[in-house]
Formats: sequence, C-alpha cells, structure tokens
Amino acid sequence: MTVHRVPAQIGLPGTEQSSVALPPVALPPVPPVTPPAVLPVLIADVPAPSAMELERPRLHDALHRLSDGEVRAGEVRAGEVRAGEVRASEVRCVGLWAAAGSGKTTLLAAWARRLQRAGEPVTWVRAPMSGQVRPADVWRQVGEVRQVGEGALASGVSGDGVTRYVFIDELDRAEADRPGLLGELVRSAPGGIRLVVAGRTSPGVGVTRLRAAGALVDVPPADLAFDRTELTALAARQRVLLTEEETTILLQRTAGWVTGLALILPFLRGSDDPARLVRDFDGDHPAVSGFLRSEVIAGWADGDETTLLRAAVTAVIPVDLAVAVTKRADAGAVLDRLAGPGALIVRESRVETAGYRIHPVLLAHLQAEAWRRDAVAAAAAHETAARWFERRSDGTDALEQALAARSPGLVDEMLDTVGVDLVLRGTPDLVLRALAEPAALAENSGSPVAATLRLLLDAPYFPDRGRAGHLLAGLTAPLPTGAGTDARAVVIEALTAFSAVTSDEIRNGLAGLLAARNAPGRRADLGVDLLAATAEAWCRAGLGEAAQAEAGLRMVTVAARNAGYTWLFLLAGDLAATAAARRGDWARAGLIDDQLALATDAQAHPASGAGTSVPGVPVDRAAARAWVALQIRRYERCEPIDPSVLERLVRADPMVADSGLTVPAQALLALSALAADPRPRSELESLNRLLRENAVAQPRVLSLCCIPWFDLTGALDGRAEARRVTHLVEAVLGADSLEVVLLRSIAYPPARGRHGAGGALEAAATLASRCWRGSTLVSAWIVLAGIAEENARPAEADARLVRALRLAEQLRVERVFLAAGGLGVVLLVARIGRLGDLDGFASRILTLAGRSPGETRPAQAPVARLTERERELLRELPFHQSVADIARKHNVSPNTVKTHLRNIYQKLEATDRARAVVIAHERGLL
Repeated sequence: MTVHRVPAQIGLPGTEQSSVALPPVALPPVPPVTPPAVLPVLIADVPAPSAMELERPRLHDALHRLSDGEVRAGEVRAGEVRAGEVRASEVRCVGLWAAAGSGKTTLLAAWARRLQRAGEPVTWVRAPMSGQVRPADVWRQVGEVRQVGEGALASGVSGDGVTRYVFIDELDRAEADRPGLLGELVRSAPGGIRLVVAGRTSPGVGVTRLRAAGALVDVPPADLAFDRTELTALAARQRVLLTEEETTILLQRTAGWVTGLALILPFLRGSDDPARLVRDFDGDHPAVSGFLRSEVIAGWADGDETTLLRAAVTAVIPVDLAVAVTKRADAGAVLDRLAGPGALIVRESRVETAGYRIHPVLLAHLQAEAWRRDAVAAAAAHETAARWFERRSDGTDALEQALAARSPGLVDEMLDTVGVDLVLRGTPDLVLRALAEPAALAENSGSPVAATLRLLLDAPYFPDRGRAGHLLAGLTAPLPTGAGTDARAVVIEALTAFSAVTSDEIRNGLAGLLAARNAPGRRADLGVDLLAATAEAWCRAGLGEAAQAEAGLRMVTVAARNAGYTWLFLLAGDLAATAAARRGDWARAGLIDDQLALATDAQAHPASGAGTSVPGVPVDRAAARAWVALQIRRYERCEPIDPSVLERLVRADPMVADSGLTVPAQALLALSALAADPRPRSELESLNRLLRENAVAQPRVLSLCCIPWFDLTGALDGRAEARRVTHLVEAVLGADSLEVVLLRSIAYPPARGRHGAGGALEAAATLASRCWRGSTLVSAWIVLAGIAEENARPAEADARLVRALRLAEQLRVERVFLAAGGLGVVLLVARIGRLGDLDGFASRILTLAGRSPGETRPAQAPVARLTERERELLRELPFHQSVADIARKHNVSPNTVKTHLRNIYQKLEATDRARAVVIAHERGLL
C-alpha cells in the first residue's frame, strides 16, 4: 500500500481573501489509477430523520464556523507550521471521527437538513466503497470540478461565489484503500465548497498541515455523547419518563453512547419495572453485545481479543498492569494497536504511568465475556490486579478488584489491609459493599476484620448498641494480654472507648487508649493514631473534661485534614463543635460549623453512585457530612437547600446506622417541610420520633429543632404537650442551658404587667451564656423584646429587638425571626423604617418571611376571602393593642372583635395573632 505524503501546496481555491501558501515538497511517484469504466453513483438523498435525532445546539458551533470560515486564535500553532508558511486561512472542512454507534450519521443528517431549511445548497455523497474513485469523480458528480493546470475540465457553477455544503459519511472505508483521500478532497475542492465528513477513524495521512493551518476542524468524539439534558429530552420524545437516578445510571453505564441509549429506551417504554431494567442495563445487554461483536470486535485478531479479555479488569488499564494480568510482554502494543475512537479504547497518559481507557459499554461486555469463556482465568486476572494495586497503596482499586474476583477470602484479606484506611478517608462505599456481599455474609460473618469494620462504620454513636456490644465481645475476648501491638488491636481499643456509657467504662476505655499510645500498631499508622486520639477526646468529653477534649480534637482535625482522612476530620470537627457547645462557647462552635461547611465544595454531590435512592446503597459519608453541615447553615440563613439530596441520604441509611449524618438530614427535612406547611401533623410525628430517639447522641440537632418543635407541638397538641418537650430538652441540654431557659419563658409566660417579667431569661441571655447554637441567643432577645412589648414598655422592646438584629446580622441567622410563631416578624413590621442602619437587614428578613428555605413553595390553595371589616381588623394586628383597644377604635364591642378575629384565624389557617400576621404578609394582605 502506497502512503501519499502531504503535498507542499495546499490550494484553497474560491477565496481571494485567504489562502495557505506552503513551500513545494517533492512527492513520490503515484501509480496511475485507472478509473472504473462505469462510475458508481455517489450522490444520494439526505437520510431521513431517525428516532435518535435531537436538536443539539451545543454541537452547532463547528457548523457555524464552517459557514463563517472562521479560524480561531491558537488553532494555527507555532512549531507545527514554519514561520511564514501560513498567512491566512479559513475553515474548509469539519470532521467527525468516533466509534460505531456514536450518532455520526444522525448528526450529519440533522446538520444537512438544518442548512437546507436555511436555503443553503446541500449535497449528500455516499462514501465510495473503494479508494479507486478519484476526488475529481466526486466533484464531477457534485457538479463542480477544480481547474487543473491551464484547462478546465468542466464546471457547472465554478466561480459563481455560492457556498455549497457537501456531506460525506463513512469516509474511512475509502481511506483504508486510498490513504490521504481526505487531504486530496480538500485540496481539490472547487471554490465555495465546504466539506463535512465523518468516519470511525481519523485520517492519518495528508491532514496534519490542514489541521495546523485551521482548514480542517475536528469535533472531539466525546462531544457526540449525550449529556443529561439531551438524554432527558430524548427519553421524553419516546414517551419515557426517567427519574434523576435512572438518568444518572444510564449516563454512567453508557457514557452517553447513542446506540446504547437507542437500544434501552424502547425496552423501558414497554417495561412493567423500568427501574430494575435500568439498574441491570450495561454493555452485556444482548442487543448491545450483538452490536459490539459485529461492529467493533469483529475487526480484532483472535489473539488480540484474548489479550483484551484478560486485560479488561478495570476502566483505565496501565501498561504495567496489562502485562501483569495477561502475562504478555507486548500487552501494551496490543492495546495501542486496538486503541482509537473507533474501537472505544483511547490512549490516556497519567502522571505515574501511561494507560488505556476502555469505554464503559465495551468494558462491561468484555468482563462478562471473560467470565463466560474462562471463569478461572477471569478470577485470576482480578486477583493479580488486586495485589498489583495493593502494592501501590491504592486501596480503593485493590478492594474493587478483590470484589470482582468473587473470592471471599481475598476480599477479607484486602479489607484487613485497606478497610480502615478507606473508612477514615471518607470512602466507605466499597467497604460497605464488601460487607454486604452475599458471599462475605456467608463465609466471613465471624471474621474479626468484618466485625471491626462494621463497628467502625457505626462509631461513635452506635445506634444498635446491642449488636455493637455483641461484636465487641467477640473481638476482645480472644485478645491476649498486652495486645495492641498491631493496628487492628488499637482500632478495637478505640471502638471500645467510643462504646463506653458509664463513668467507669469511660475511664477504663481511656486507660486502655493511653496504655496503647506507644504501641507499634498506633505509631506505624497515622490514621489509626488519629482515630485513637479522637476516642481519647471522646472519653474526656464524657468525663466532663471539655477543654481537654476540644484541644485534642483540634489537633486531630488539623492532622486529619492535612493527611486526607476526610471522614475523621469531619467527625473530629463535629465532636469539637459539640465539646465547645458543652462548655458554653457557642461562638467557637459556630466557627467550627462554618469550617466544616466549607470543607466540601458546595457544588459537590454527596450521594455517590446512581442508586442512592435504593435503601442500603452507600454514600460518600465524608462529603455528605460536610454537605449537611453546609445545608444547616443555609437553613439558618433562609437560603435555599436541596431536599432531594437530603431525601436520598436518608433513604440510603434506613436503619440510621450513621446517626451523625442521617439524624441532621432528617431534622433538616422536617424543618424545611414546616416552612412549606405551617401545621403538618406528619412532620410533628417525624420530629417526635427522631428527637426522642436520637437527642441524647445529637444535642446540637436538638438545639436547632427545639423551638420549632415546641411551637408545632403547642399548636397541634396543646400547651401541656409543649411543656413535655421542654422537659426533654432540659434532660439533654441541661437545666442551665439558654435553650431550656428560653423554652421555659415561652411555656410559662409571665403575667402581663408583672414587674421584672423575663428577668431570668434576660440574665441568661448574655454573650457568656451556655447555649449550643448562637441562634438561640438571638431567639432569646426576640422573646425578651416580645415580653417588653406585651408589658407596654416600647422603648425597652425597641432596644431588645435592635440587640437581636445586630446579633443575627453578625451570625447570619435570619431564620430565628420566623420562629416562635413569627414573633420577630411581628415586632419588625411595627418598627420597620425606624431601625436606623438595621432597616436594610430587617427588610431582608421580612422579604424572606414568606419564602420556603427549600424548594419553591407550592401555590396556595384557594382560601376564603376576608370581608372588608375583617381586613380592617387584620391591619390592627401587627400593633400592640388589646381586643378592648381595637374595639374602642372601631366603635364595636369586644365580643364582635373576638368573633371577627376567630373568622380571620380560621380563614388564614392561623393559630394565633403572630401567625396570622406572618400568613397575611405571605399572601400580600398586609
């Protein structure tokens, strides 16, 4: 086969404004090509629209550039073309090179129809099956032929200044017989011709300088993949409604590969269980496998296919790993030979090693086929890969390969080696999956490794203490005296300390940890050492040594974050915030909260994998903890939160195994629902169950919820039940906590006109007060302002409200003004415009009062209209006036006012005056 070199002169006729001038280069003699006696008909109709055709504006850029002839800065690169060779150029050709089934023909046809609708001349050329067809033959049939030498062969419209678009699909078939065909086509194209070509493999001859000059622009193969928006639109056109999780699964399994999506969507439309069909779909689906065998694998040599079946143990295959699993020194050469967009394998360079990435559709097919052909060899390949990754300290891939090998013994071995490290680094998903494997449950149920990891995943809260005690007893019983010389023994000491309840147990746990401080297993592993230090701080907090506990936890947070132990960093940070709150330092606790909230990118999605809506499917708990901490801060600031992600986190942990994550998520869901529906019975029941069962382990969550919980209980179940809430809060947070003093002031309001009303609350509401969240201090001053207002002390009410506003502005906790029946909102309404520099902040709070912190509030159901008299009386409610005062003002009896107020409350679905004012503001009645 003769390879033609790039001609020295690339002529781009038909444009006087731009040209490519390259110095002449001698060409080797080209054997004469005898054209066939009868030329095949190359011109065809543009293909009819397919079911997969979709408007894809993000791909129109290349077509626009072709029509504009635009060469962008930087596309003509120094070093590829010598100085002076390129004076000016224009885009003459767009190429799409991608694997079979990527949607190239569909996209080309859509572009052609788009141009036709715009009135542009378009010609569709059927790619010649043989390279014996010359470019001149193509242009003759198109109707234009370039001038050759001094004479013109023929020209129907040559030189008429009209731009004509010529589309050629599957050009690579002709390029195989005639290398350099695309370069010849571009060079010989008559003036005004714009080429759009496609094929499975990019031409390797005759196009380098065209690309360097900007005359040829390639659309990256990855751009052809469907994205989330396009998949959702395509499914809707085929009358398939995909959930968010199903969309994510399909995109992960197919990487947006068009044929894979085209094959699965019809099955979904007729399926009784589309969710299960989506979860089971991958490259081993019969329809997909058939396509891959015929269109991709059929061109491989038998030896190459066997090599790739062994090498395809992971998506990215380093060459060294390929050599190890295939036992072939030339495995890298085989992969390189098969690589290319048309083979769904691409070369990928990484810092540490070169490798090859296999498309997920092809990978799933190859792995399933390897097990079908030789299960023993497939298992051995995965075991070799597991040990290869283990030697390189890549715990995630090592455990992944052990699971793929389907060997419980190998899984247990890898869990022993890397399991603790994976949990501490915040990537426990694989560990959870390994522990949930049926084989692991059957063969390794009594394994000390599995028991240790199950306990670690539940630490430090241990929602199922019976199970935790049973597992710990099994772990500690066989340990000899003085054990603690290996890492697992130190981990067991830490778990024992976390599980301690009584003072004696806590002291014993602390003593065991202190005795193991210099143990080799602790000193040799930084993660284990930091875990033990966290357990020591946990014990000191349990013994009332809050300052020492907080100091130890601060050390752990710094070291853990620097070393990449994300889960441990977040756990220690949360415990440090709790320790700070226990000793009354709410400012320090708030600062730590902000640090935790910023620990994970706000845009990061904490739910890993696509199936997190399925109970029991793990999540990235480290990212999720930081994300929930961020959502709590957003909730306190009346900023939007994402209930859908919270719901997935809760569904992923139905047994509340990780209460430090799931309880705050559940609480935030309930609080968000309260904003959308002021009196939801279901949310009260949820709060009752959640807080009564988990408040002891999560005191800061109780502090966040205590006022809304108290309000809702009083509104739906009466004051007596609300007072029981106060007793529970007192038992958990302490009788001297500001939360309890505040709730007592609300539950047992002082008699009106009583001198010194609210004195106990005012004495407790200082910057040195012992409270679990800074927002509680703001709430206290709002309630104090309400007490002063109720007792006709307007100047004192003003001063207290201003103090609450300043604190809220500093702490960014606007939501507290909406609590306590909207008392803060009522007080602000009566004073807006005379709060000085705080007027802007107060106006923001009033604006936020009608918004939900989560999703947009659903439209209000039709409500009964207020009469004119009821509207008049409603306008009196924001001001401090008694019923008698209002009656005198309107010349009616107090009973008449009471009747109208009852009607107002009923129509607004309000429980009291404060709530009626808030609802009236929300509905624009005030």
